[in-house]
Amino acid sequence: MRAPNDREFVERFAEFTGGRRPTSYVEGWEQFIQFCEEGYDDNLDEYWFDLSIRNAIERLLTDERLSGFPQMEWVRELAAELRDTYGIRVEVRES
Repeated sequence: MRAPNDREFVERFAEFTGGRRPTSYVEGWEQFIQFCEEGYDDNLDEYWFDLSIRNAIERLLTDERLSGFPQMEWVRELAAELRDTYGIRVEVRES
């Protein structure tokens, strides 16, 4: 059995996320953290919407179709960083 390549990973990731690329999750989380550190100045509905990236990251971590890809290591590392730096719990499963 051959190892999956980057293109296969990006295609499977896009299928799971409805067309989003892996980097959009990292960028979305970094932007949300920046907003919070600077003093989140939008309304509560927008806060909950922006925070939803955390739930999306957890869904990625627990999806069996993606867990076998070695490229998912960056998501696991991000989740561990969230947990360690900000005390935000997301489940980190090793493949």
